Amino acid sequence: MNNFIKKHYKKVLIYFVMLTMLSSGNIQLQLLANNNHIVETENITRLVSNPHGISVDFPADTTFDFRASPRFIRAYGDGFIAVISREWSVMLCPMEYIDNHFYRFLLDERFHPANGTRITEHFRDNRICRIRLVIYDWPEDLYDGYTYLTFFTGTRFFYRIMIKYHQNDYRIPYTIQQIENSFRHFTPVGRPVYDLDFYPILPDYWTPETQELFNQFLDPDTFLWGIFVRRVVTEGIFYEIPQLEEAIGKPFDIVLGYAHLPESFPIEFMEYARQGGRVIQLTYQLTNTNNLHLYGKSPLLEFIRNGDCPQIRAFARDAAEWGHPFLFRLNNEMNSDWVSYGAPANLLDPDLFILTWRMIYNIFREEGVNNAIWIWNPQDKDAPPNGWNSYIAYYPGNQYVHMFGITGYNTGTHYADIFGETWREFQEIYDFIVNTYDGMFDAFPWIITEFGSSSIGGCKVTWIDNMFKALPNFPQIRAAVWFSYADWDFRYPYGEVVARPYWLDETPETLEAFRRGRMG
Repeated sequence: MNNFIKKHYKKVLIYFVMLTMLSSGNIQLQLLANNNHIVETENITRLVSNPHGISVDFPADTTFDFRASPRFIRAYGDGFIAVISREWSVMLCPMEYIDNHFYRFLLDERFHPANGTRITEHFRDNRICRIRLVIYDWPEDLYDGYTYLTFFTGTRFFYRIMIKYHQNDYRIPYTIQQIENSFRHFTPVGRPVYDLDFYPILPDYWTPETQELFNQFLDPDTFLWGIFVRRVVTEGIFYEIPQLEEAIGKPFDIVLGYAHLPESFPIEFMEYARQGGRVIQLTYQLTNTNNLHLYGKSPLLEFIRNGDCPQIRAFARDAAEWGHPFLFRLNNEMNSDWVSYGAPANLLDPDLFILTWRMIYNIFREEGVNNAIWIWNPQDKDAPPNGWNSYIAYYPGNQYVHMFGITGYNTGTHYADIFGETWREFQEIYDFIVNTYDGMFDAFPWIITEFGSSSIGGCKVTWIDNMFKALPNFPQIRAAVWFSYADWDFRYPYGEVVARPYWLDETPETLEAFRRGRMG
């Protein structure tokens, strides 16, 4: 083997495989960006992705979307869509990992009767895991069949391909067999890059007052502070928030409130906050159980199945009738497995989140809402931390998003032995966030929609002092909302123990630190 072959052995092998395996028919080779290649014949379209280390065959005339290829590749064929990703298991055993973090809802017997779905096949061996699922009474224009393929490599790296299609399409079994039988993996070569263009397309129907509010977040010299407290809609806005403001010596600019699917638009809360000169950030979540009981009926799937929702329409009508501008954060932290509207609890398909977002956006438009500024707010770390569940997969489109919301907590160390939690300073948290979203959301005004610091594992007073010192390092952030509440640990033998005390007024010293920073 000469020196050139030795030096470029992997690339030579890849090209040899592409050319020799396609020995019949007219071959067309496309060399694409990101070091991806497509080889086409009359019968197949072969994807060879060097950065992902895969070669796989699809039906002829399949097309590919590489714009988010650092996380996943999308394939579009006649009658199907496939999403391909190279994944890594945080556990030593990938099979155990995918059961616990990919399929724990899908494989739970409670999920299917509640959601009109059924698993028709569940096969696995040392090479592959294959799960087939059908969903009943589904809109005709949506795919009602899913196949999830996981290819194991003998290491902690593995590959996932999700294919969705119409379950009665007679071509699909052959397509799936073709994908499965042709799949090959090799050591990745090169590094993929994003090719995304995200920017807000602002509505031309906003009220002047709404446009004026949005413009505040474009002003680099403006920074707004916000607060959330327990029972903020019913009690906190009237009692606790005024007390905090008096202690700090300055009012809060923003108040964060929550509403869930069965609840109506909180007009009294909204009006009281507005008359006090505060901006309202209203979070609306598609959940009936405060994101509990995720193995039961999914409100998101039910909404899609019905194609409409009287409660959401009533909510939108009341918002339009109220008429004043507000920040509207829909289904936040969707790239996680602890909410009822994320992909892990909804067929592992982020496209369903996007569909729901657009449907609700259009309902608001139909009901005359011209006073809502829409915030899209992923969690700072994908959970599970895999390509198919990337925040990128949940982006609903430029015309549906006006502001970019970020969330990053110093959760403290209560769960250090379980989740590996560590004490994180504000600078560390938001350096990671900025680096994660670097260059993709620069056209949006950024808002920390909620954040806070625990007091377990470090000095909360020092954390707050350091936060105020660090904030000027992040000029794209125009507002921050402190989540003044807590998370509890209900595990045995704890019972009910505060695991993450985020209260701003946890001690006189923490409140004084915040007052000091605001006044400075």
